[in-house]
Amino acid sequence: MQTIEQAKVTLGDEFSSFFDLIHSQLQRLDLDPNARILDVGTGRGAAAVTLALCGYRVLTGEPADDRSKYAKQAWRERAEQVGAEDAITFEPFDAEKVPFADRSFDGVFMLGALHHMRDAGSRGRSVHPCPGTRRRDLHFGAERRDARADTR
Repeated sequence: MQTIEQAKVTLGDEFSSFFDLIHSQLQRLDLDPNARILDVGTGRGAAAVTLALCGYRVLTGEPADDRSKYAKQAWRERAEQVGAEDAITFEPFDAEKVPFADRSFDGVFMLGALHHMRDAGSRGRSVHPCPGTRRRDLHFGAERRDARADTR
């Protein structure tokens, strides 16, 4: 697996900017080095690849029927380019009805995935799809380039 610095060169400016944006926030979460993270909304794979390069085991997914412009964006190819594919598993799932057992994950990551939530009321609430999991969520605003770690 490549280092973060190598992956920045391999994957280019978009990945580099994304990593720079979230890396300090990931460190604030103080997760175990082999933590299992649920990445809601795979998209281009930037989050899944970044999380894998940071040493986490990632399960990423989006609805199987997602037809948004962000869906099915060759995330596996990006992961393979930097040798991170073994740390990432893809499984289609509905963000409003995740099929995972309690305590399946150490953290939940969500970036620009609100379009996976058809219930407008749930869009304003924090997503916590696996009850009983210790809160370690990282949320990013779709319109704003800000991040906050939520460790409630």
